[in-house]
Amino acid sequence: MEQYKHRFLIANVKEEGMEERLLPLLEQYGVQDFFILDESFPFIRKYARAGVPNFALRVSEFEDYRTALNLVSDLKVVERHVDWVWADSFTGNPLHADVMKALRDAGLKICAVSPELHHVQEPDVWDNLVLSMQGKLSDLNIMPEMVCTKCLTLWEDFSNA
Repeated sequence: MEQYKHRFLIANVKEEGMEERLLPLLEQYGVQDFFILDESFPFIRKYARAGVPNFALRVSEFEDYRTALNLVSDLKVVERHVDWVWADSFTGNPLHADVMKALRDAGLKICAVSPELHHVQEPDVWDNLVLSMQGKLSDLNIMPEMVCTKCLTLWEDFSNA
C-alpha cells in the first residue's frame, strides 16, 4: 500500500469477511476513492446497511440488473446506498442502453469491464476486442463512468475523442 498513487482503487476480494481487515487498512493509507468487488449480495447488503457504500454490484449477461435494483430499493428504506455497478461482459457486448439508464436512474455509477480482461492469455486480440466494444458503446450513445482495462491508451483515446 505504500506504493499506492491515490487514484481509484478496485479491491477484488474474492472472499467474504475480508472487509473487517480491508476497510481499516484502506483508511490507514488514506484511500478514499475505491470500491470492493466480488462480494455476495448478503455481505454487500450487510455492510451497505451499516453505512459502507463502497461496493460494486455485478451485472452481466448472467447476473440480472434487476437484482441490483432490488438491493438499491432495499437500501433506500434505511437511507443507505451502494455506489457502483461492475458491468461485466463475457460476450464483449456492453449492457443495453435501457439497462444502463435504469441503473443510473437508481443512483449507481457504472464501471465497465473491458473485454480483453476475459482474454488475458491472448494479447494479440485485445485491440480488436476493445475497439469493437467502443463502437458498440458509441452506437448506444451512453458511456460508463469508468472502465477497468489493461489497454489504458485505447480507452483514453476513446474518451478524449
